[in-house]
Amino acid sequence: IRWDIWRFSNFFFLSCAFFLLSIRWPTLILPLINPDEAQWISAAITLLKDPVFWRSVDCLTSGPLNIYPFVLPALFGFKIEYASVRLIGIALVVLSLFLLYVSLRYLYGRPLARLACLPIVVYQSTLFYRDFKFFSSEYVSVVLLSGALLLLVKYYCQGTKSSNVQLFFFGF
Repeated sequence: IRWDIWRFSNFFFLSCAFFLLSIRWPTLILPLINPDEAQWISAAITLLKDPVFWRSVDCLTSGPLNIYPFVLPALFGFKIEYASVRLIGIALVVLSLFLLYVSLRYLYGRPLARLACLPIVVYQSTLFYRDFKFFSSEYVSVVLLSGALLLLVKYYCQGTKSSNVQLFFFGF
């Protein structure tokens, strides 16, 4: 094995994403784990017929940012089911990991950023508690927080060269 291949971020992320997907693959075929999943799936199917969120569905404490991503499989010809919802959850975990890695890379460099991301990959791939294996509404919040962290880090690293528009989007 060549050790210089680890310098490339693409290989690091592909291997992390493959590791997460391969370990969590059996959870894609599990039946109902949490009743929230079934409610979100039915809400997503309803949104295909009537896309106005507050009129057509009532997801109690879950808002539109948690439900609209479930419509994506239907746009590509797939069924909205437990497997597709859990696959979207894995994709959101990988996206938040990527945003965190880029943030840490700006601050500390690539080797330390990779080292900091590895415990997250191991934790997310080896969850044994049954309720942690389904799509959680916190995944969307973690992606949004990771994106806000990236904007803050970029603003901090640019110093006086940054614009007020970037600061507005960070606050937004």
